Amino acid sequence: SSEDPVIVSVLGDTEVAKERIYDFVDAYNTFQATAKEMSKFDKSTNTAAPLLSDRNLAQMVNDIATTTIATVSGLPQSTNMLFSIGLKIDDSGLMSIDEKKLNEKIVDTFSDVANLFRSHGKTDNPGVSFLGMTEETRVNPTGYRVDISNTAKRGFYLGTPLSGIIKVDDTNNILVVKMNGRVSDPIELRKDVYTPGSLAKTIQNRLMEDKVLGRRGIQVREEEGRLKIVSSTYGSNSTIDVEAGSGMDLASLGLVDGTSTAGEDVAGSIGNVEAKGRGQLLAGAEDSNTEGLRIFVTLGENDLLDEEEATVKISKGVAVKLGDKLSKLNDPLGGNVKRATDDITGQMSSFDEQIKRLNERAESKRSRLQNKFAKLDSTMGRLKSQQSYISQQLSAMGGGKKD
Repeated sequence: SSEDPVIVSVLGDTEVAKERIYDFVDAYNTFQATAKEMSKFDKSTNTAAPLLSDRNLAQMVNDIATTTIATVSGLPQSTNMLFSIGLKIDDSGLMSIDEKKLNEKIVDTFSDVANLFRSHGKTDNPGVSFLGMTEETRVNPTGYRVDISNTAKRGFYLGTPLSGIIKVDDTNNILVVKMNGRVSDPIELRKDVYTPGSLAKTIQNRLMEDKVLGRRGIQVREEEGRLKIVSSTYGSNSTIDVEAGSGMDLASLGLVDGTSTAGEDVAGSIGNVEAKGRGQLLAGAEDSNTEGLRIFVTLGENDLLDEEEATVKISKGVAVKLGDKLSKLNDPLGGNVKRATDDITGQMSSFDEQIKRLNERAESKRSRLQNKFAKLDSTMGRLKSQQSYISQQLSAMGGGKKD
């Protein structure tokens, strides 16, 4: 095969990128148009929209617009605003696209365009790589210093010293290997005479054929006349153990009284705050500016320096910041939408209570008026009866005088 280097180039899909940017602009304009429609006053019909003068809606519109046009901290000044790629907001609050400028930027500086929208991070040391961050992570324009105090290590099993010639026969040819709790099938060695090196190579080959651990990348080698079996994983959960097969004695292979040593997690600080290590992953401490920041450390012991090993610089693009903003706005416990819903619900409950009190007052007044009418009707009946009686008496008196 050729020994010439192979260059692999990964290019961004410019058409997909353009489509996503147009979708972003459409979504932004749809939100602005909807907000405007829900808060307008129609003079021709003298009708107010449901959210006219609603302070929660006004705050949401302002927050989203401010986040969209703000600079992206952590990026170069020439490429840290949407305006730099041809996106701008007019006086009516709608976003437009300078297609020529956008096309040029996507073709010439695709990564700069992508960084305007996405989470991005980089370090100045290839042994320390940026993996990701969360909405809790705070951007520091100057970056965060990474100081590694302990590199991640793999678990291993180190056997006892071997003789120059090892005989494998019916008494010692079957063993079982455990890695991180996973157990291999019984590994059967060919009955033969081995040197420490050839024995290590044979066990390695048989492990590679194992259905459980064959693809786990376990390494078996001879080290200073001993067998050393090394896990493929890093961290405190990385372990290797060896057990004899049923009825076997592995003492002659140096696999009885050997030492099993667990791996170690990477340790260090990010931004001068002690970080949490798990394997080769180092994560920013909770309740700190670096919370949620994750870096991958492949440094070895010989790579450690007296000062910090790297500086990681991060940025949160417009799409990420808007996503964080919308998550907070829609927070079911204390977001703006929740507060607006609670306000409307409270107002409706207040209106319902007022209507209830008015209905009760009307019912009470109706009942009082009915009682008064009943009394008046009774009084009128008595008056009519008295009038009839008086009329009869008067008539009788008039008839007596005539005689």
